[in-house]
Amino acid sequence: MINPLGGSLTKQQYLDQVASGDIDYVQWEPGEIAIRHYGDAAVIRYHAELRIKVRGLPEAPSGSFWHTDVYEKHDGQWQVVWSQATRVMPG
Repeated sequence: MINPLGGSLTKQQYLDQVASGDIDYVQWEPGEIAIRHYGDAAVIRYHAELRIKVRGLPEAPSGSFWHTDVYEKHDGQWQVVWSQATRVMPG
């Protein structure tokens, strides 16, 4: 995962930080989701308004972000294998 601050986290690091409260999604309002499907893989892209509290940061990322996620189908289940959030700069 590439987070909105440009940092890279493994799946386990991300899940641990959410479970511990180090990352707290205060607001998550996704817009329309575009999906491209390629056999056992799919890519989704959407715009979301979000506000996150991150322990240790005086100001957490808030605002508009583009999200791109890649999913793969394993044993009949869809699993995210890559995720990136990019801040939309005003202007």
